[in-house]
Amino acid sequence: MEMGIDIGYGVTKAVRSDGQVKHFRSVVGLGMPDTFGIAHDNFTVVRINGEAYTVGEEAEKYRLPLITVRSRNSIESIAYRALLLACIGEDVSGRHAIVTGLPLGYYNADKSRVVKKFRETLPICEIKVVPQPIGTFYDLLFDDKGDVRYADFMDRKIAVIDIGTYTTDLLVMDKATPVAGVSGCVEIGIDTLTKNIIKSLLPLRRNISSGEIEKAINTNTIKKEGQEMDISDIMAENKSAIAANIWSWVQSRLGTEEDIDVLILTGGGGEILRSYFVQGNIIMPNSPFLSNATGFCKIARRLYGKVGVSG
Repeated sequence: MEMGIDIGYGVTKAVRSDGQVKHFRSVVGLGMPDTFGIAHDNFTVVRINGEAYTVGEEAEKYRLPLITVRSRNSIESIAYRALLLACIGEDVSGRHAIVTGLPLGYYNADKSRVVKKFRETLPICEIKVVPQPIGTFYDLLFDDKGDVRYADFMDRKIAVIDIGTYTTDLLVMDKATPVAGVSGCVEIGIDTLTKNIIKSLLPLRRNISSGEIEKAINTNTIKKEGQEMDISDIMAENKSAIAANIWSWVQSRLGTEEDIDVLILTGGGGEILRSYFVQGNIIMPNSPFLSNATGFCKIARRLYGKVGVSG
């Protein structure tokens, strides 16, 4: 089975060649929720060395002891292995052809560690590790069968801006070849936006959780004393500031690179902040949130055999 897996610091995503898509928060809880006899069917639980681990949002909801993957050293952790197993499902012993990615800042140093962990976890596994934002480039370049659909991309200079939970990556592709000198990574993401919004709301309400802000990013409201309070202006101000900071950093990396033909905005953060990037040559994939994982899956099809069609 060809598959693209994106184990991010904030969210893990998996896209399979048969069209199956999974995504969940990159948190792992020790044990299983105690629901006082209610069935555990809605929980994603994996077992490692006989121990049960609950993966995703439910681990937070039921206040299990949490293990996160927000560090480079997490590649060797139980949490990383649990997230990988949750992506694979029950077919651990099956044959898998997987493409996954790493942030640009860690790619060269950590790709061998990722290959080792995948092969330790999955007995029959072909694995290729690529720089993370390259998934979006190939999501746009290839069709669902892994064939080239936009041949002109191969001759153009393209910059991919990938806004994630904790970081933003910039990858420049010149005639489909990565340009390392101007590509890079900065610690600005949707978590930065969340924290700034919470700070801005302090005069109005205290003890606001990150989960509340995640919902408010879509609704522009937050509850106060049981009533929905409109915070559109605060949201707009903070989104605009984060987008401006990201664009300032991108410009500092690109320098005099005024010959960029296309800017691709991607990642879950790209989707949230799209309206605050007004550059005329910006495009987005159909699903920025899933685009890297989708692109990884298309690369896997092209490398290891075209099986099935993704959604």
